[in-house]
Amino acid sequence: MAPRLSLRSPLPYILAAIILIILISTQSTSDDTISPTSSTTDQNPNLLASPPSPLSQLPSWSSYPYSPSTSDLSYRNHLELTTSPNAQITHSPTLGFSNIYVLSLPHRLDRRDDMGKLARALGLNITFVDAANKDDNFFGWIAERVAETRAVRAALMVSPSSSPSSLYMVLLHLRRTRSRAKSERMASVERHRALRTVPRCIFTNLSLYHSCYPLLQAKTRGVPVSKIGGLGIGSVWVTPYQDTGSAHTPFPPFPADSRYPSGNWTSHLELAHSTGTLDSLIPSNPEVNVTEILWDKREWLPLRQMSEGVLSTFWGHTRVLKKIVESGDESALVLEDDVDVEWDLERLWSRMRGKLPKGWETVHLGHCWGHELLNPQYLHPLLHKATAPKCLHGWAVSRSGALHLLSLLNNPWSAYSTAVDVAVPTFISSHLLRSFSVEPPLIIQRKDGPSDLQGGNGSKWRGLLRDSTFDRIWKDEGEVIGEDVYDTKHLDPATTFREGKAASC
Repeated sequence: MAPRLSLRSPLPYILAAIILIILISTQSTSDDTISPTSSTTDQNPNLLASPPSPLSQLPSWSSYPYSPSTSDLSYRNHLELTTSPNAQITHSPTLGFSNIYVLSLPHRLDRRDDMGKLARALGLNITFVDAANKDDNFFGWIAERVAETRAVRAALMVSPSSSPSSLYMVLLHLRRTRSRAKSERMASVERHRALRTVPRCIFTNLSLYHSCYPLLQAKTRGVPVSKIGGLGIGSVWVTPYQDTGSAHTPFPPFPADSRYPSGNWTSHLELAHSTGTLDSLIPSNPEVNVTEILWDKREWLPLRQMSEGVLSTFWGHTRVLKKIVESGDESALVLEDDVDVEWDLERLWSRMRGKLPKGWETVHLGHCWGHELLNPQYLHPLLHKATAPKCLHGWAVSRSGALHLLSLLNNPWSAYSTAVDVAVPTFISSHLLRSFSVEPPLIIQRKDGPSDLQGGNGSKWRGLLRDSTFDRIWKDEGEVIGEDVYDTKHLDPATTFREGKAASC
């Protein structure tokens, strides 16, 4: 017979205490454990998640155990979902812009295919905008108009009190007749007066007026002849003022021309585009050589000289800006068709775009040859007020910026006189645009195929990305990606360009 337990025996109390401890321990474990596979985001924190649940429905930070040996990202994902701006955790196929436009020649199917791969890799919607073939006749017509305009512009710089209409008619007459004797028989007394104000070098051979325009501008601008000319940023062909002093004398209204009922040659060009009659714009010389008639002897860098390709790129970017306006876009990202971008472009940009002030006009996510670190950081470590960012392979434009740029780029006094990626930074450095730059850039030129503008694959300059989207694409396709080698004897061209000599570090 089993012994009976005495009421004074401690055994029942000990058993009860053990059971209570086990129950408490089980409940505590149940409350503190979060399954690492409870959601897709826990398995892969890089995936964009749905908008977060209300905070009242989510466990607090104290619910997540800390252990130096654990790799559980539950708490990180909790913070990602509950503290990130919606733009960072919700995917936008246009990166928050109204549209993403890619400027591309219709026959460059290789580049369009590559851009399609890039779009699929990042889940983006892109719209191709057709660029024009540089061999189209109307680019020769544009070059002739630019040559005429430069002559009048130069004459105004040396004689700003003269009537621009009179100068314009005199110079046009000289271009047509190639004879000073014929010009002196012009009936208008005013035109004779204007004729005497224009230096003799222009009349000697108008087709070579560019060889003496530095002398003209030197008289008005008060600088040595050796300092006048060039096609770089701040070029005299695109600066908005006749002088460089504090007076900032603007150019007068462009002279009327009976050849262009719409007003002037740039408005006539835009009208031809709108009505589909660009084929009617034929140069007076069918064999016109754009580089020859627009050659700038003061420009030391041959790549800056004007050519059919440079004109076609200028034209292409104005077509994109026009599309932004006509489509009613609030903003757009404009890409050229040979770019690579950061793998986490969307995440990086989502943080920056919220820092931009109202009224911004352009943001240069991709640029080259610039000094974009000169201005302080603007509310984000990568965002700066722009100084003079060159290259337009990846830039954002607001609707107001597109309207403003079209008015600047189509100004008949300066339109098509330089490359478009010289004109835009000139406007920025002249404080005509409210622009920002991302440094280091998030978008670079690949330069892995034939250039449409230069021989080979273009200039040697090539930017670097922290995490290249195309490197990932190529690896997925089985290609071997070589490692970059740092060579102190061959630093990046951007550094040597800025320093003006070979740099070392």
